[in-house]
Amino acid sequence: MPGPVVIQRDDSEIAREIAPIISQVMRMMPGLSGNVMRVPRVTVVLTEDEWESFAEKPSIGDFFTVEVSGKIIRLKKE
Repeated sequence: MPGPVVIQRDDSEIAREIAPIISQVMRMMPGLSGNVMRVPRVTVVLTEDEWESFAEKPSIGDFFTVEVSGKIIRLKKE
Protein backbone atom coordinates (compact mmCIF):
# COMPACT_ATOMS: atom_id res chain seq x y z
CA MET A 1 0.00 0.00 0.00
CA PRO A 2 1.48 3.36 -0.92
CA GLY A 3 2.09 5.88 1.81
CA PRO A 4 -0.12 8.92 2.30
CA VAL A 5 0.20 11.82 -0.10
CA VAL A 6 1.22 14.96 1.76
CA ILE A 7 1.47 18.32 0.03
CA GLN A 8 3.86 20.48 1.99
CA ARG A 9 6.50 23.11 1.87
CA ASP A 10 10.02 21.85 2.42
CA ASP A 11 10.11 23.23 5.97
CA SER A 12 6.66 22.03 7.13
CA GLU A 13 7.15 20.43 10.55
CA ILE A 14 3.47 19.55 11.05
CA ALA A 15 3.41 17.39 7.89
CA ARG A 16 6.42 15.41 9.12
CA GLU A 17 4.70 14.88 12.47
CA ILE A 18 1.32 13.70 11.17
CA ALA A 19 2.52 11.51 8.27
CA PRO A 20 3.40 8.55 10.59
CA ILE A 21 0.06 8.91 12.39
CA ILE A 22 -1.87 8.80 9.11
CA SER A 23 0.12 5.73 8.03
CA GLN A 24 -0.70 3.97 11.32
CA VAL A 25 -4.42 4.78 11.02
CA MET A 26 -4.48 3.44 7.44
CA ARG A 27 -2.87 0.16 8.60
CA MET A 28 -5.54 -0.23 11.30
CA MET A 29 -8.49 0.17 8.92
CA PRO A 30 -10.28 -3.09 8.01
CA GLY A 31 -9.45 -4.48 4.61
CA LEU A 32 -6.34 -2.36 4.18
CA SER A 33 -3.84 -4.38 6.21
CA GLY A 34 -1.97 -7.34 4.73
CA ASN A 35 -3.89 -10.52 5.51
CA VAL A 36 -6.33 -9.60 8.28
CA MET A 37 -9.80 -8.20 7.84
CA ARG A 38 -12.38 -7.75 10.58
CA VAL A 39 -16.00 -7.93 9.50
CA PRO A 40 -18.96 -7.66 11.83
CA ARG A 41 -20.76 -10.79 10.71
CA VAL A 42 -20.05 -13.94 8.69
CA THR A 43 -22.47 -16.78 7.96
CA VAL A 44 -20.86 -20.23 8.02
CA VAL A 45 -22.87 -23.15 6.61
CA LEU A 46 -21.86 -26.50 8.12
CA THR A 47 -22.75 -30.08 7.31
CA GLU A 48 -24.21 -32.18 10.12
CA ASP A 49 -20.86 -33.97 10.56
CA GLU A 50 -19.01 -30.64 10.77
CA TRP A 51 -21.50 -29.37 13.37
CA GLU A 52 -21.13 -32.56 15.41
CA SER A 53 -17.33 -32.18 15.40
CA PHE A 54 -17.60 -29.15 17.73
CA ALA A 55 -16.84 -30.20 21.31
CA GLU A 56 -18.57 -27.04 22.57
CA LYS A 57 -21.49 -26.05 20.34
CA PRO A 58 -21.61 -22.38 19.29
CA SER A 59 -24.69 -20.37 20.20
CA ILE A 60 -26.36 -17.36 18.58
CA GLY A 61 -24.47 -14.23 19.57
CA ASP A 62 -21.13 -15.97 20.21
CA PHE A 63 -18.06 -14.24 18.80
CA PHE A 64 -15.46 -16.18 16.81
CA THR A 65 -12.26 -15.51 14.96
CA VAL A 66 -12.46 -17.13 11.51
CA GLU A 67 -9.14 -18.11 9.93
CA VAL A 68 -9.09 -19.14 6.27
CA SER A 69 -5.92 -20.82 5.03
CA GLY A 70 -6.08 -22.58 1.67
CA LYS A 71 -8.87 -25.16 1.99
CA ILE A 72 -8.94 -25.04 5.80
CA ILE A 73 -11.32 -22.88 7.86
CA ARG A 74 -10.68 -22.57 11.60
CA LEU A 75 -13.15 -21.10 14.09
CA LYS A 76 -11.80 -19.90 17.44
CA LYS A 77 -14.16 -18.71 20.14
CA GLU A 78 -13.25 -15.27 21.49
